[in-house]
Amino acid sequence: MNQTKRLLNNFNKLDFVGYLFAFLSFVIFIHTFFYIDEVEIKKQSIYWFFISFVAALFPNIKQFKFKDIEIEFRDKIIQEVGEKIEKSTKNLEENLSQKLELDAKVFKSLQALSMREQILPEEAKDKRRESYQIWFNYLNNLDSEKKLEEQKKYSLLHLKNWDMKISNLKQMLSQVGFFNGIIDNEEFTVELAQSISEFQKQYELFPVDGTAGPVTINKLSQEIMKMKTDKR
Repeated sequence: MNQTKRLLNNFNKLDFVGYLFAFLSFVIFIHTFFYIDEVEIKKQSIYWFFISFVAALFPNIKQFKFKDIEIEFRDKIIQEVGEKIEKSTKNLEENLSQKLELDAKVFKSLQALSMREQILPEEAKDKRRESYQIWFNYLNNLDSEKKLEEQKKYSLLHLKNWDMKISNLKQMLSQVGFFNGIIDNEEFTVELAQSISEFQKQYELFPVDGTAGPVTINKLSQEIMKMKTDKR
């Protein structure tokens, strides 16, 4: 749509130039015909009148046809550009939609994780929480480079337990609106760690450590399923 508007603006600028040139040409015609006494220059005034007429007419020409030659102007060009933009936008949306769809294998893994979290005893959850606190304190004492390395290692460990990859994690975060980076690669970046932390803060998960443990992955799964249910 922006490209179509830009094209229209360019055409409007050309129209303005055409009308301005027509006006200047007509002024020259008036001056040479009525205010110049030399015959030869008066004869030239008719050319300026013709030029002003053509310049004023040109912005309104939609089609030019001569024998087998046919040229389409403004409306046809804008229509064709608009159709191309609409088609490319539709293709982009379809490709993006396909990328954001998790495959059946991943959904089965997420369902299994959800069931495990539901039946996990409270005592086990308390012990896990204690280990998370130790892990959180350990992370906070690392420099940024080492911290990112540990976040990646910990996240991969849990993702692999559920037959998932980093790209699947990015897909899930994208679906709930917390990740806007490149999805189809296996890079664990600072931006990804920050997206995980923001998700954890939003849903009050502990700890806010920028790593994808079972609690975070399970909550992501719940939010995605909720979104799919709401759409129906």
